[in-house]
Amino acid sequence: MRLHLLSLLFCAGALSAVAASAPKAAAESRCTAVRENCKPQTITADSVIRFVEAFYARYVFGTDDPAEAIRRHCSPELQRQLHEHYGYDDDGYAVWMFRTGLQDGPENRSEVSAVTPQGEGLYKVNFIDMGTPGSRTLKIIVARGTLIIDAIK
Repeated sequence: MRLHLLSLLFCAGALSAVAASAPKAAAESRCTAVRENCKPQTITADSVIRFVEAFYARYVFGTDDPAEAIRRHCSPELQRQLHEHYGYDDDGYAVWMFRTGLQDGPENRSEVSAVTPQGEGLYKVNFIDMGTPGSRTLKIIVARGTLIIDAIK
């Protein structure tokens, strides 16, 4: 009986540890979506949504340097536009075009609240940008088996 009780306690502890790590694992899974190369036959609306959420979490609202991600996950035309709108002497990209464009907001919270397929490769991104609601529509295409942001509207 004592051994059975110890086994139950051990299993309950292991389950609670797994449950506690679930939100972190889900966030890490979303972040890896931005790095994965998807084969065209496996791309679904859900995989595009995870890609957009991860791109925003890491590079638009996050602290990771967006330059390499833009070169890797934006079409050459969008890269050119982001670079032209940058306006500074060094090489960089106007990442703020993915955001509301406001300099400051009423709070520090910045996150994607929803990504909704609109058809024909368009995805509406609703977000909170430093406490201010905003949205952008992204055109997502597949090139060389990789998800590419082709336009921001």
